[in-house]
Amino acid sequence: MKYQGKSMMNLNEMAELAIKYEGDGYVTGYPIVSGNDAYILNGVIEANEEYITINQWVPVFPESLKPISPSLTDDQQVVLEWFKNEKKDQPFATVADFVSAYFEGAESEVPLNTMVAFEYLTNKEQFQVLAAFAEWGLNSCQNGNS
Repeated sequence: MKYQGKSMMNLNEMAELAIKYEGDGYVTGYPIVSGNDAYILNGVIEANEEYITINQWVPVFPESLKPISPSLTDDQQVVLEWFKNEKKDQPFATVADFVSAYFEGAESEVPLNTMVAFEYLTNKEQFQVLAAFAEWGLNSCQNGNS
């Protein structure tokens, strides 16, 4: 599972090393924790039975590590973004509107590209979108947005 953590490096250092980061220095990847030290690893350059060469090895603040939802496919992301952009007061209403539009052909504001993206999702991928939507909603509530 991927995690996100706040890098101990400053933004200039990360830019010089071509480390991808978000916001004010959060990096995403696979965590390694040893005692009071924590790192986010990204990309394997080379590996065999004797060694492994990691592309990025970023020290992070251990207390900042948090799991993130699994990476979504492009089609999943399209559907999730529509859910998030609806910003209804009732999350079930957002899902119900989508279901009504998709399965019942009801008049809606769901764009065609969102409907087409949904067509390509497996059942598992649909559940992953719902889980990501729920996680986003919970985070919004914790941040005082509702």
